[in-house]
Parts: sequence; structure tokens; C-alpha cells
Amino acid sequence: MSIYDRESYFIESVIETHKKRHIEKELICFFTLTIFLSWLFWTPALLKAYKIQLFLPEELLIKFGNFTPSLIAVILTLITLGKIGTIEMLKGIIKVRYDLKWYIYTLFLMPCILTLAYIISYFASGVKFESILISVILPQVWTLFPLIAYFVIMQGPLGEELGWRGYALPRLLQTYNPLKASVIVGAVWALWHFPKFFITDTIQYSIGLTYGVFAALIGYTFYTVMLSLMITLLMIKTGGSIWAALLFHAMANFSHGLITILTNTTGGISIILVMVISTSIILKLFRRDLLLTHSRVKWKTN
Repeated sequence: MSIYDRESYFIESVIETHKKRHIEKELICFFTLTIFLSWLFWTPALLKAYKIQLFLPEELLIKFGNFTPSLIAVILTLITLGKIGTIEMLKGIIKVRYDLKWYIYTLFLMPCILTLAYIISYFASGVKFESILISVILPQVWTLFPLIAYFVIMQGPLGEELGWRGYALPRLLQTYNPLKASVIVGAVWALWHFPKFFITDTIQYSIGLTYGVFAALIGYTFYTVMLSLMITLLMIKTGGSIWAALLFHAMANFSHGLITILTNTTGGISIILVMVISTSIILKLFRRDLLLTHSRVKWKTN
């Protein structure tokens, strides 16, 4: 290697190291602010569960906490990349044109997983079929569309996905391969939900009652990491469509309302089992996409 080549390699290494440290600072800032502020908003509801009344609007504060990931992502993007960079990130929400097969993946993967999990749990221990949503949908099928819109806007996706997939994931993909990036986002995503296991009237609280808090936290984290991997693949295949992530997230939540077996022990174990099988198949079929070095991922952030 010539002196010129060595100097060029050294300069590139310095630039890459500086870039990595800058990205790490951005991510630490985002994750810290998101968790701290969300947990702060959720504190009155958490204390109320333990008979400590702060006389604050708990339900409203829970909603604010639910939207914190997306709000923090927009604010940080506005600070670091300005108005143009923020608009570019927000454009991902209206990126609705992508291949039909990935729309099928978006809309039907999680309902199919829940259906298969129910079939397994039925034959394993005769679990009775329950559904919170079928009684709402069947009288008037057209209500399915506003119902899914409600799940997108009010049940998590809109409040979270600009943060997890619009801000954090693209930055992680500049340093890590998609598999590692998915695990990191999924782990933080699960951690962010942890206080809800101690707030009454949340699905996480019900899961904790069913399995015990410790087992519920482990199972929920495992589930969330696998869900994160599924969404990462979708983001790569749709060129960074945040709309795709919003819709997939909504369908995941919708599926649990459609086939309500999560708080049944056999049902919950069956869901995890089918999720493991599904993610194993995804890793097998899309190994190249998920194990690419970060420099070769086609979809890049701003």
C-alpha cells in the first residue's frame, strides 16, 4: 500500500469514526428523551395504580406519553436537519405506493400468525375462541376501514413509528446491519412499554396478571424484537415507507383484538411459538437483506 493509499484509508477511518459517534449521540439523545418524557407522562397513572392520587388527568397524560416517540423524532430532526430534513422524514408517511406483495405482507402476516396460534392453542388445550372486534365488524363490514384508521392514529402506530422507524432505524442502519438494528430498536421499544405493565387498564397490565410480571416482561421483549425484525424487512423492501410501518403496526395490534388469545396462557405461548417460526422463515428467505453490511443497505436516511 502506497503512502497516498494509507493516508486516504486513515482519513476515511477518521471520518467513519466521527460519523459513528455523531449517530450514537443522536440515538442516545432520542432514546433517553423518549423514555424519560413518556415515563414522566405515565407516572400519575402508575402512582394511581398504587393508590397515590396526584389529581392530574391520567388518561390525557397517557395519550401524550404514547405520542412522545414521534414528537421527539420530529423535534430532533427539525433541530439537526432543519425544515427540509423534517419534511423529507414526514414524506415517509405518504409513501403509499409500493409492491402489492408487500401490501399483502403488511396487511395479512400478523392476522395469519394469530390465526395459526389460535389453531395450535385450540388443539393443544381447547382454548375457546374470543374476539373483541368481530362483534363490531360483522354487523357492518364497512366499519373495518375506520376501525383500522383508528388503530393507526390512536392505538400506537402514529405516535411511535416516526420515532422507532422514521428516526432511530435509519440511523442504526448506517452503523449496523438490519438484523442488529432490529434487535436494538425492538429492545428499546419493549423497554419503553415497561411502565404499562404496572398501569391498570392496559393490555400490558393484563399480560402481567396472566403470566406474572417477570415472565411477561421477558415474553413481551422477545415478541417486540421479532416484530421489529418484521417491520425492518418491510421498511427495506418499501424504500423506507413509514406508512408501511404504521399499517403493519396497526394490523399487529388489530390482530390481537380480532383473535383475543394473548391473555390465555396457552394462547400466549402459541403466539410466541408461531412468531419464532415466522421470523426464522423470514431470516432464511431474506438472509441477504437482513445481514447486509450497513454500507450496502439501499434505503438510507436523510
